[in-house]
Amino acid sequence: MCSEMCSQQVLMVDDVPFNLIPLEGMLEAKDIKFTSCFTGREAVRLFAMKLTARCCQSTYQIVLTDI
Repeated sequence: MCSEMCSQQVLMVDDVPFNLIPLEGMLEAKDIKFTSCFTGREAVRLFAMKLTARCCQSTYQIVLTDI
């Protein structure tokens, strides 16, 4: 789990899952690793978890939100 999480560099957040589908397709086409989530609370939890993970050498490079 840790190495998989560390490789994901884009965090996408939208409360409407349908809105993430085009972005996921674009990132997959470019072989860019990402994590999708549906609430701000979940996004903050994931961001903090990546910051505190001992195995990670980096945080998310970008966070995309609908706000």
